[in-house]
Amino acid sequence: MLYFQHLDFRKHMKADTITTEWQPPEVIEKYLSGGMCGFDREGSPIWWDVIGPVDPKGLFLSASKQDFIKSKIRDCEMLQKECDLQSERLGRHVEAITMIYDCEGLGLKHLWKPAIETYGEILTMFEDNYPEGLKRLFVIKAPKLFPVAYNLVKHFLSEITRNKIIVLGANWQEVLLNYIDPEQLPAAYGGKLTDPDGDSRCRTKVSSHHQEVGCFPPRNETRDVQCCSHSCSSVDLG
Repeated sequence: MLYFQHLDFRKHMKADTITTEWQPPEVIEKYLSGGMCGFDREGSPIWWDVIGPVDPKGLFLSASKQDFIKSKIRDCEMLQKECDLQSERLGRHVEAITMIYDCEGLGLKHLWKPAIETYGEILTMFEDNYPEGLKRLFVIKAPKLFPVAYNLVKHFLSEITRNKIIVLGANWQEVLLNYIDPEQLPAAYGGKLTDPDGDSRCRTKVSSHHQEVGCFPPRNETRDVQCCSHSCSSVDLG
């Protein structure tokens, strides 16, 4: 049953051709941070999400929820293709990726209710259709607000996925280097990798625009601007 639901999902979202025949709106490409950069010591692609610079409200008033979901499907398909290429290069199966969430700058703006709800839909889509695609997820530079944010979305994640999440402390650079060769880790994160122009954050691969979305006209929709700033007593990452 789940297999046929997955096939319906791929057909409906045109997943087989989404990396070549669908282009995200300009506002998503320009202002949604993140990207693939480097490989871990086992040869798996590394995907970076840089949370702080993201302006959720500006993005959601400038593009549709469907566009965000499709952009994440496109990322998943691109990463699967990269895993296939790595399998050919290395002569062994590479089936999953390493993710790194840079949470520096995480604030109340990121807990905007429509953004949390859409992120929940995206996580559900991951769990339903790409459950084996994640090997591990490192959270770095997590502020005090992180437990609140995590508690808002953890119920969308399976126990298996939650067990893959590793929240690192002050020694995060040292830990990352245990899993990633310095030549594959951006210099801004303790490695030696830079862009051709010397950019230590490798912005040609990992976009991280720090300005708010202000140059795109808002969509003609009325949206709830309530903030999901619920308190939590504990965070269970196990």
